[in-house]
Amino acid sequence: MKVGETATAKAVWKFVIRDARTGAVLDEVERKNVLTTEFKKLLAQAWGNSQGSSNWMLVLGTGSGTPSESDTGLFQPVASTAKTGQLTVSNNTVQYYVRYMPEEANGYTYTEAGIYEHTDGNDYTTGTLINHVNIDPAITKDNTILLDIYVTITFP
Repeated sequence: MKVGETATAKAVWKFVIRDARTGAVLDEVERKNVLTTEFKKLLAQAWGNSQGSSNWMLVLGTGSGTPSESDTGLFQPVASTAKTGQLTVSNNTVQYYVRYMPEEANGYTYTEAGIYEHTDGNDYTTGTLINHVNIDPAITKDNTILLDIYVTITFP
């Protein structure tokens, strides 16, 4: 999967037709289908409930590079920006929200951000990076800026 592509959940059904006496496979039929909206809602609800409000952290960084699905950390994280906010679930969508007040996270030009899940609530490095994004254009944060960050994950 490439950056910017949307992951799509799907179900694959496999029907194996066998001879009742020998067990030999006579035919196989495979079909793909979509998952119901209700299932997507259940996924989002399960994700939101399993994460709670204190075991994830959003982190800003100043590094450069191309985020990939194999990333395990930001290129150049700014540890002092690690912060937990609100996590909400609505239908098949989970939304992370963090606010940086005018007096927070100042003195950097941010070029990347990430969400770390399953942290101990105090140290993002105890968690796992689940989302990594470049910030373009970069955001220079000082005491004249109040920065709200919303990350919306939709279970397709």
